[in-house]
Amino acid sequence: MSLPDKHLRVLDALRTFGKAGLGVLGPWTGMPRVELERVLGDLLERGFVKRVGDEFSLTLKGYAELNPSLARERALAILRKHEAAKSFRFYIDATTPTPYSAASLEELLTVVKIVDPRSVQYHLSNKHLSRWIREVIGDEDLADWVTDVEGKSPSLSPEESRKLLLDVLTVRVNDLREIASKTVVR
Repeated sequence: MSLPDKHLRVLDALRTFGKAGLGVLGPWTGMPRVELERVLGDLLERGFVKRVGDEFSLTLKGYAELNPSLARERALAILRKHEAAKSFRFYIDATTPTPYSAASLEELLTVVKIVDPRSVQYHLSNKHLSRWIREVIGDEDLADWVTDVEGKSPSLSPEESRKLLLDVLTVRVNDLREIASKTVVR
């Protein structure tokens, strides 16, 4: 997929700055504020950038547009299976284990579909999932998105929490699979 030049200029600016707001991106890209907001809205909607407070930063999908080779390596690293000792173990509560664990994001997605929804809500309410994704899987973007789900979880039923988490995991795993499957021509 090839993005329009204006979109690529914004992605390149975010690669340069790491995080940047409209005040930095406007002069750097040479775009008027209204046009920049439209481009950023499109990039946000398509998953190329994420909002961090009043600033924006690249997602792995956005980085893949600029550097497919490194993005592919990163996606493969995030998707890899970890040793059993680093697996995420599912509990219903602090003292009631389930028979399920996950050693990769793909396994996490599979288990979340079948585990008791009370287990999902327990782990979301204690911020276990975002911590494991950040520390073991190494996916900062997904960890941030799961943190958002964790914030919403207390006001949702266990099944609603599971559905929201499944939506986030499904999109991320599919994006990572797509990035990892791309052949890089040198």
